[in-house]
Amino acid sequence: MNLRPFASADAPVILGWSKDKHSFRLWSATRFREFPASPKELEEQFEDGKKNPMVAIVNDEIVGFMLIRYPSEDKTVVRFGFVIVDDTKRGLGYGKQMLRLAIEYAQKELGAKRITLGVYLDNVPALECYRSLGFRVVDEVTHIIDGAAWKSEEMELLIGHNLELPQRKELIAQLADTLPVTFISSVDEEGFPWTKAMLSPRVREGIKVFYFTTNTFSLRVAHYKANPKASIYFCDAEGFKGMMLRGTMEVLTDAKSKEMIWREGDTQYYPGGVTDPNYCVLKFTATDGRFYSDFYPRSFAIE
Repeated sequence: MNLRPFASADAPVILGWSKDKHSFRLWSATRFREFPASPKELEEQFEDGKKNPMVAIVNDEIVGFMLIRYPSEDKTVVRFGFVIVDDTKRGLGYGKQMLRLAIEYAQKELGAKRITLGVYLDNVPALECYRSLGFRVVDEVTHIIDGAAWKSEEMELLIGHNLELPQRKELIAQLADTLPVTFISSVDEEGFPWTKAMLSPRVREGIKVFYFTTNTFSLRVAHYKANPKASIYFCDAEGFKGMMLRGTMEVLTDAKSKEMIWREGDTQYYPGGVTDPNYCVLKFTATDGRFYSDFYPRSFAIE
């Protein structure tokens, strides 16, 4: 996929994606008086020269459309709008691909540090897409459209150095709580790293301490007993986000720790129950980390 500037010939194609007034209003809001709008009316939206209408192309075919503009004199802030994907190609991930390219364009070409947008609450697929890309809700507003009240969420994405540590922590915690798999690494006796996929942590304390279940007699436990240096990694491949934490791993076999994270059904892994000698707890304590999101990596310390 690639983005290119909107051309007049694109207008009929884009307007043809909205099959009814409701779907039309979801992306255009109140910018057009009537449905359906004419190609000329769409082109008139950009006549002031202050907006960047873009189309997404796959195999020489238009599959998406959106608008990028400066909402104020602050050139570090851009706003996305008029976001729409060909209704016959939904479910193929084109909307997310288009937005990723637009985010990269806004950052690298326009120097944006913050991106804003609005989305109506009943546009659930769009809401989920924006959230997966790191946009967060900052406000809720109500618009009157065709005589009815439509509620929408104002969202923003902070890019690059503009992302503050509390917001990084919020995103990291979300990854830890929602991803099913965590990758953990240990160091063997020859100094080589070993990495393994594990079920996500059972319990965490902020983004500093994480508890995992494992087998007492595993190679991983032997590594940590000899060398507690460790790292854990959370990867959201769809959202292009990743978080690595460095620190130390403790092997806990006391009854209190084992009972704390035991869950019903764990007997399929540990037939002897919570007192099974082959069941133990791994306690990871982070010292620092590196977080990748919005096409930008950040290192940070954890206190």
